[in-house]
Amino acid sequence: MAALKLISHKLCPYVQRAVIALQEKGVPFERIDIDLANKPDCFLKISPLG
Repeated sequence: MAALKLISHKLCPYVQRAVIALQEKGVPFERIDIDLANKPDCFLKISPLG
């Protein structure tokens, strides 16, 4: 399991840039795409304002 978790929406350009950089550097990560219309509780714990 990767130590880094990247929480995103599939169309987020900022996360897409981070993914490219992490892949180029060979850093293992887990990308978790969420539905912004139906935010999970785990996301709201991290970002209370959504």
